[in-house]
Amino acid sequence: MFNKIKRFANVLRRLQSDTTLNSGQDIPISNSPIEGFYSCNDRTYLCNTYLNSVISGGFNAFDFSRNNLDPFSLTVKLYAQGQCKHYKGSPLEHFYNTWQPKTLAQVAGLTMPSPNLVLSKFPENAPPFPWDAGDVGSLRAVRLKKLPQNKNKLSKNPSQGFFYYGPVDVAFGEATFHRLINIYESIQHSGYQPNKYGDHIKARILMKENKYKIFIRSGKHRISVLRGMEYTKVPILYGTQQNTPSIIRREDSFFWGNVISGFYTQTEALQIFDRIFNGITPNDLNL
Repeated sequence: MFNKIKRFANVLRRLQSDTTLNSGQDIPISNSPIEGFYSCNDRTYLCNTYLNSVISGGFNAFDFSRNNLDPFSLTVKLYAQGQCKHYKGSPLEHFYNTWQPKTLAQVAGLTMPSPNLVLSKFPENAPPFPWDAGDVGSLRAVRLKKLPQNKNKLSKNPSQGFFYYGPVDVAFGEATFHRLINIYESIQHSGYQPNKYGDHIKARILMKENKYKIFIRSGKHRISVLRGMEYTKVPILYGTQQNTPSIIRREDSFFWGNVISGFYTQTEALQIFDRIFNGITPNDLNL
């Protein structure tokens, strides 16, 4: 009987999330991410999107069509099952303790040693994506060029952390764990209501020939929680934002902002795109 009640509650929760697709905002709603791009002339639009088409985790390229969950979603799932109540011993802690790239090139998943001196730096943040432009791409690239070459800074005295890789200090890991759990508890109790978080999850579309993947731009905590809760569809916001078009086409790689700027070679840019598009994690990241 308990299992039947639980399944019924899950159905009600998903139905409630469907009714909040527009969340009271005057935003066009599309039946598919690609259709919305054309019908809305690349202005912002919402689409209830299947999670099995999603790639999340930035350069980590967590493929939501795979059965094995990423460490964030798995932590949520195990918490929901009563098997993971603390950061210590969680898949999240294991992830931060084992995925600790030493260079920006390693973060980006570039398999060949890069002659790019910036990409050989210690990763105090994430590098820009090849298709980033304007403030998102070029200014971050310039800032990276000014970072000191200090390979021991975080490993000796981590004062904080970065969401997508370690090392992180315990406070950062616990804060990330509790944020995921708080989102889970909110959705479990009230259903997924984007207004609670200020806005919708945002994404761009990666296109290769006639196939596409949904690449999460913001809302990384929520999308991980929703996957861990076994949602199949969630409302996602698309459209031109932050100086980058909503569709990134592989055949346009020569014109991507950080290829033109010289931050990446076209070969490196395509290597990054193909790896992310195919949902392949960097070589040293083992899930």
